[in-house]
Amino acid sequence: MTQLSYGIPVLDKYKLKATFALISEWTKENMSSSAEKGSFTVEKIGWNQARVLRDEGHEIASHGFMHVKMDTMSVSMATYHIEESKRVLEENLGSKIFTFVFPYSATRDELFNAASNAGYLFARTGEETINEKGSLNLHKLATIAVYNEYTPSLYELYSKFMSSNGKWLILNYHNIFTNDSKEMNVLRSHNVYSTYSVTPEMFDKQIRLVRNSGRWIAPINVVGRYIMQNESTTLQLSEHDNKVLIKAVCNIEDRDFLVPMTLIVETSSNFVKVEGSVNDGIYNPVNGRILIDIMPNKELVIEELKALK
Repeated sequence: MTQLSYGIPVLDKYKLKATFALISEWTKENMSSSAEKGSFTVEKIGWNQARVLRDEGHEIASHGFMHVKMDTMSVSMATYHIEESKRVLEENLGSKIFTFVFPYSATRDELFNAASNAGYLFARTGEETINEKGSLNLHKLATIAVYNEYTPSLYELYSKFMSSNGKWLILNYHNIFTNDSKEMNVLRSHNVYSTYSVTPEMFDKQIRLVRNSGRWIAPINVVGRYIMQNESTTLQLSEHDNKVLIKAVCNIEDRDFLVPMTLIVETSSNFVKVEGSVNDGIYNPVNGRILIDIMPNKELVIEELKALK
């Protein structure tokens, strides 16, 4: 619930979308409170809140049927948790679940295949690194955990983003508590280092830094689908007088899978008219380039204009 109260307003402020992972057994129709053994009570997102998040462009992912470590489970039992969570989430949300987040980030090699066989396109672990194209395993995605208010520091976070060009960095957040909340006071009284919690003020600073990094920020399933889609797409181009016709031909047939792709167009014209894109209109190239978001398998028309009428 603290993610809704304090996290969503910050994401809205910076116009960003994120992935929210739900535990099936915990999720009720509306928000409910529960506590794990040895921890304090936390209010959990309900199905109604999850549907709103999804409709607003955020991703709902699976965090397991129960919040239990899977690295010591039998493969058959772990597979049950992985599959049952997907079934329950999709049944209650009425939409596909693409991503599985291993509880406690505890997993082993056999379970990556279990997530894939269950129909998940992506699975997230807790390896503290940045995903690189040459060694990318979509069912073993690494993350950078936010352990507490100062780890990683703002400088460390900035450095990680600046070194992630051409790579995929996933940030892992848990709770957002106010500094004077009973939860923060309990954590402080027990000298807990890895609180997996930040204050709303620090979350705002971190997300502002992320937004200002100039990197593309999107939910796991959007980035992952973009990568898969890009590998299955070829460009068709033809010219007619002062118009250029472009089509990104993708051999993925499922329309629900497809996401917008960004096309970089170089032109010597001061103005171009764009039709068939996600955002049609008159574009004014910067340094001879424009970025156009397009949907695969749809024709794009770019018309060079000598002047605005």
